[in-house]
Amino acid sequence: MRIGTAVVGRGPAARRMAEGLRRSGAYEVLSLLEGCPAGDGSELTERRWRSVLSRPDVDFVALCLPPADLLEPASAVLAANKAVLLDGLVPASLTEFDALSARQSADTPLGVMLPLRMLLDAGQWPVGSSPVTCGSLELSRFVPEASHDDPLWASTGRSWQEGAVVALLAPYLDLACQLLGEPVAIRLDGVERGTAAGSARFTSGAQLSIAVTINSVNPVQRLEVLDAERRFTLDGGTLRISDRSTTRTRKTPTMSELHMAVYHEMADALLAGRQPEKSAFALSRGLATAMTLLNPST
Repeated sequence: MRIGTAVVGRGPAARRMAEGLRRSGAYEVLSLLEGCPAGDGSELTERRWRSVLSRPDVDFVALCLPPADLLEPASAVLAANKAVLLDGLVPASLTEFDALSARQSADTPLGVMLPLRMLLDAGQWPVGSSPVTCGSLELSRFVPEASHDDPLWASTGRSWQEGAVVALLAPYLDLACQLLGEPVAIRLDGVERGTAAGSARFTSGAQLSIAVTINSVNPVQRLEVLDAERRFTLDGGTLRISDRSTTRTRKTPTMSELHMAVYHEMADALLAGRQPEKSAFALSRGLATAMTLLNPST
């Protein structure tokens, strides 16, 4: 039996998630609410939102909302004992992250759509975090100004360029946090121009250099982390994991396939009454810290 589902959000992100959930075969999308319950102001949106929360046939709600608008709707869904999936970005501050964490229960799944986590083998993550660990993150893509109305960028920066840079960085920063732990400092210069460089330092003393641009037609997605013993390299569609004796190289699944893996993991968690293993919201504290450091006014 498929899981009764509602998708809440604005713009193409919500429609893409609804279609992805349908294609997974694990969910029946019963409602697509295009609006923001936290700040839409529309009486119709409020009425439809209350209907989503009260429907006994809806057990799962996917929220495709800007970070600053996540706390209230996600808390309301959890209070209604329904599972929640947040699309890609965590709440805009550590305060909101901690508040939402406090409202979740062990048997009601709360997950995030950060599909690069699905590349990591649970219990066998390849790089330990230590003062001798270092790495580099290089990201490049072209984002036209016409894309700036994507609602998921709305509260990630003071300009559309900043929002686009942070949206591009977020999944890779999250992956770096899974490998290195929680950041304590991030310096990133030039974000307002759409081309930025800097570095991040983590609690262990590990260092990560960062270079990112949304102004290049040459796509690059490369994250490399290494310590005295091991090396982890994600370069486009190739993942290499090396130690002193072996190197394992494999092609990575497509982004669509990784999204499907998240949907299936969330479905398994909901049916088992537990938190998801890799896409768990609780594993997002590092990214929430990074978001706060990148936008200290939040």
